[in-house]
Amino acid sequence: MIPILYDAELSPAGKRVRMALWLGDVRYQRVRIDLGLLDQKSEAYLALNPTGVVPTYRDGAATVYDSHLILEYLAEQGLLVLPDVSSGRVAIAARKWMVVERELARLMRPAVYETVGRKRLRQRFSSWDEALAALSRRTANRGYLNSLQAVFEQPENTALIETTRLQLEPLFAAAERILDGQPWLAGSVMGMADLAMGSRLAVCSRLELLDQERYPGLAAYLGRLQDEPCWSGADDQPWHEDFLN
Repeated sequence: MIPILYDAELSPAGKRVRMALWLGDVRYQRVRIDLGLLDQKSEAYLALNPTGVVPTYRDGAATVYDSHLILEYLAEQGLLVLPDVSSGRVAIAARKWMVVERELARLMRPAVYETVGRKRLRQRFSSWDEALAALSRRTANRGYLNSLQAVFEQPENTALIETTRLQLEPLFAAAERILDGQPWLAGSVMGMADLAMGSRLAVCSRLELLDQERYPGLAAYLGRLQDEPCWSGADDQPWHEDFLN
């Protein structure tokens, strides 16, 4: 049975898994989860992944969620062989940066809703009533719906975005210090640490949360990573189907 990756447009978590699958030359099918319509909060998806986030990876009887755990699963299966993966287990060098990436994701999430989240909702729907009719077909959970209603109706909170930038600074600075003495986060060769961090840093840069002029080491690092074949190769996988129609 061909593995299935339940993925979403522009998801940094999905990107790192696709990079790993490309490196392992894994043949798989990619199923689209429409985050803007709350596919990830539908009963059908929550039955696969109770956390309601992407990606989810199904490999026969195994269902793995959380992108970091999927990377570890691929390493244990012998499908991902990188310098910071040792004997099928993820080494401390990689795990450290996975922890940093999780904190980056936690801190930046409100700013994502304040920027691209609001923009996509307003481009897609002309009113909240129209949005509610579409979203309610995915979930009846008022917590999810109320959160999106606030995103849709409230003006952009520029103070929150600036606060997020400030909160991210120590994590950027830590990576900058490491990259001052080596080209990759765990050493002289690209490894799992870079799969974990690279896609997240790229999103931070795209949302202007990461000032590449202030952090030239990170800017150069992202350039190196994006020159790696796995970066573009990860985006060559077509969609097999939409999860919900």
